[in-house]
Formats: sequence, C-alpha cells, structure tokens
Amino acid sequence: MIIRLYIKRESISQNSNLELDKSQSHYLKNVMKRNIGDELLVFNASSGEFLCEIKELSKKSAILNVKKQTKEQYNSLPLEIYFAPVKKNPTDIIIEKSTELGVTDIQPVFTDNTVINRVNTDRLTSIAIEASEQSRRLDIPTIHLEKKLKDVISNWDKNKILYYLDETGEGKNPKSILQKNDKIPCFLIGPEGGFSKKELELLRKLDFTTAISLGNRILKAETACISALSAYHSLISNWK
Repeated sequence: MIIRLYIKRESISQNSNLELDKSQSHYLKNVMKRNIGDELLVFNASSGEFLCEIKELSKKSAILNVKKQTKEQYNSLPLEIYFAPVKKNPTDIIIEKSTELGVTDIQPVFTDNTVINRVNTDRLTSIAIEASEQSRRLDIPTIHLEKKLKDVISNWDKNKILYYLDETGEGKNPKSILQKNDKIPCFLIGPEGGFSKKELELLRKLDFTTAISLGNRILKAETACISALSAYHSLISNWK
C-alpha cells in the first residue's frame, strides 16, 4: 500500500520539491524501508493531495519531487466531539475514531467525575494526524485545549446544538431527534461513572442541548463516541 504523509507546509504545487523533517525521513527509510525512486502521497490540509517521488533519502533528510495532484482540497463538514478524558488507551481510541469518522473539532472537557486531570494536546494531535493519513482525509481535526464543562456551557455558540449522551434512560432514540438543520452538530461524551446529578440537571435546562440514549447498555466512552458518530452519519450525513 502506498504511504501517505501529512506535510506541515503552507502550499504544495506540481513540479516543486519538498524537504521532509528528520522524523519523517527516518520513517520512510528505516521503518517503511523506502528507497530513492519510490512514490508516496502527501497532503497539507489546504492544497489537496499529491503524488510524489523520493528524490533524495538519508537517515536525517529526504527530498520529494511533486509529480501531480491526485485530489483537490475539500474540508469535512463541521462536526464536533466534546469528551471527558479517560485513561490513555480509550482516549487514544476516541481521537483516532473521531478523526476517521470525520470530526472537525475535538474538545476535552473536565466534568465532576472526570478522573484524568491533564491532557497532552500535542500527543493527541499526533494521533489525529496519523488517523487522517491512514483514513485518506485531506484535513486534520483541531484538538482544543481542555476546558471545564461549566465554561463550555457558559460560552456556548448558539449556532451549535449539543447532543449529550444520557445513560440514565432519559435520553431519546437518535433516530427521533437527529435531523438536518442549520446548526453545527456537537456530541458530549461523559466520563467513567457518567455525569453527576448536578450536571444532568443543568444540561436538561439548557435550550441548546438534547439528551440522546444509545440503548439500555452502559457503554465505555470510546464505544459511545463511535456509536453516536455512526448514528449521526447513518441518519443525516452524506454517507454513501
């Protein structure tokens, strides 16, 4: 399978040369065992996707020649995930699968029952970039700095609608409430142990929130995230 890399570069154009950083050069030469003359795909989240040929390659550097554009740039439709950070592996899955499922913004949220007190945004961004490379996305989701739930709610953009996953049985079937409208869809995934009683009371009072139920089983955070996004895509997105 052809390698695909995200390049941090303002623009990419046909017949130009691209210099890779040390880590990507190492990846090509020592991990993927590529050689001069081999081809790969690159994208920068703004210029589209391009087929390149390795022109020079060493342990510390690589030069690519851009041969032709393979895809024009397009950006994913706005779709946001707000999640309470959990342990390392489940959080990594949330970032990876959210990226694969077209999420454009990922917001870590500290709730009353959140057990994690720190989020490594740089590491999560690296996971999102790798997931974008592998899933053939042309854009990269934005990983926002963590916020408290009360701050998210108090500064809410009324052009967005917040669907929160309610495991108490008070939520509605996604099929009955997910529908196309002018508001940006956002999904809030709670922590291990769920939202506190105080948080649920607050969420239920707000005019921009709607409770969703994913059934009578208690799902792990990463499973709930995948399920909610899959329901959204199957009901109202442009999945084909």
